[in-house]
Amino acid sequence: RLKRILIHTDNLEVAQALRTDTQTISTSALVRRIQKLLQHKKHRVVKHISREANCVVDKIAKSVSTDK
Repeated sequence: RLKRILIHTDNLEVAQALRTDTQTISTSALVRRIQKLLQHKKHRVVKHISREANCVVDKIAKSVSTDK
């Protein structure tokens, strides 16, 4: 079982939704599923990372997906 969860996302709306546990009409099924998984976790951190700061990770992910 996970005791601590740390989520980084470059999507501000997703970060806000995961922090507040609010569900809106525009909340995706994936976000709702993550909210449900986080519901009973006391030690959780959701951080918004700007797209600019996330560019290195984005490039690595793209290179891995195109190497196949």
